[in-house]
Amino acid sequence: MLGKTSKCAAALLLVWGATVAPAHAQVRTNGVLVKFHESSAMKTLSNADRARSLSAVANAPLRVDNGPAPDMRLVKSADGSQSDVALAEALAASPDVEMAAPNQLKRLHATPNDPLFASEQWHLKSSDYAAINAQGAWDITTGAPSVPVAVVDSGVRRDHPDLAANFLPGYDFVDMSSDPTDPGDGNPLDPHCRATSSWHGTAVSGFIAAIGNNGQGIAGLNWRGRILPVRVSGECSGAYDSDIIAGIRWAAGLPTVAGVPDNPNPVKVINLSIGGWGTCREGGASPSPYPALMRDLRAKGVMLVVSAGNGSSNVVDEPANCEGAIGVAAVTADGYKADYSSFGSEVMISAPGGSCNSRLCKTLTTTTNLGTVAPGANGYTSGKEGTSFAAPQVAGVIALMLAANPALSADEVKTILKETARPFPSNPSLYTCGRLVQECACTTSTCGAGILDAAAAVQRAKDSVSPQPHPQPDPQPDPQPTLDDDNGGGGSTDWLALVALLGLAAGGKRMKRKA
Repeated sequence: MLGKTSKCAAALLLVWGATVAPAHAQVRTNGVLVKFHESSAMKTLSNADRARSLSAVANAPLRVDNGPAPDMRLVKSADGSQSDVALAEALAASPDVEMAAPNQLKRLHATPNDPLFASEQWHLKSSDYAAINAQGAWDITTGAPSVPVAVVDSGVRRDHPDLAANFLPGYDFVDMSSDPTDPGDGNPLDPHCRATSSWHGTAVSGFIAAIGNNGQGIAGLNWRGRILPVRVSGECSGAYDSDIIAGIRWAAGLPTVAGVPDNPNPVKVINLSIGGWGTCREGGASPSPYPALMRDLRAKGVMLVVSAGNGSSNVVDEPANCEGAIGVAAVTADGYKADYSSFGSEVMISAPGGSCNSRLCKTLTTTTNLGTVAPGANGYTSGKEGTSFAAPQVAGVIALMLAANPALSADEVKTILKETARPFPSNPSLYTCGRLVQECACTTSTCGAGILDAAAAVQRAKDSVSPQPHPQPDPQPDPQPTLDDDNGGGGSTDWLALVALLGLAAGGKRMKRKA
């Protein structure tokens, strides 16, 4: 296990505001993620030998474990004598070390004929300004099993009737097992934990791929899509960087923790509704392990969709602030920044996240488990708000785009999302988002290119399909005269029949395409 979430993790979740304090003042850590220089002899040593060498550097006993990537190790103080921040600073001074970053805890960003579609799922329609018009996209495609989306989160309730048929086998990086089932993350006995379980991964999954047109519950964006569940968040709704990175790499089909079986269903789209403080930069005083991850994802053509954060802050959470990530902010039903949503130049696009205030109250409904702490009956929950639930709408639309046009590259998908986004509305009675961190009027420098438009994005994806030339019949040799009876009629009749057959064959090769 890379870093099982502690029972008191909620006590260590981030404190939000317009400015950010140093990481060590806000965030729980669990060891230091270390990457060695390519030329370092450390790369060839065993973990035990690395521990002895690094202990001399830190002047304290250390333990070295495998990290989330083959070229990364998780280093911890063996006796607790050094803080992870101090240890990272000491290790970074070694000429063998390319990067040393505290292993930080990130948090969950949560605050058809399906019966709840008509009454609850306003965000999938087109009547509200920020609604994404999924109905228009469904006229083109309702998704494809060949385009799964990974949900890197708290695990899922695999027996939920509105989701079960759409789950692929996944993995649990908290307990290191092949069962990503969410056992519940609440603990009423710990004052630092949430008292009730969030069932966060199940809620996120519902937005992406709840089964549509099945006469029950809600409709997800991809009625026939698949979810690859990856559990990285445990009790108290938090996840360490090491588990997040390992889970993302596994979902993408990249090498990860030694001993973990390969993912037989690598994906091109990953949703991460988790984040926390971090610079997402290499080098300097606060190096991050995420830039290397983003490079590996880009090389594989994998898209990481990440919620911007619920800090009501002008600082976007890591890893939504990473170059190459699809950072998603949340807007209200009428298109203004939701009061809780973080925002900034790193956001790529916005989507409805639900909001309830004195001016307007429209929240979101999704799949859940009804158990208070331990699992109970499966069901649905309304009143949801958060960038956690804006991000999976973007991930779900990307899956629809790839179902309409599997040949799209990651860069093409991002371009289409931005070019088809609906413009932000203006409102003279609302301040423009800047240092103001409550509800405000978005701009393209604070909330991304605009508001997600599913119908326009999927239509553009379909229109981008390269036309395929109609196959032509093979050229035939010139006919040769045939000797038959005295009047030669037999030869002439045989040749006409041959021409007719060739015409039928050529016509049979011209297959029609579905609209």
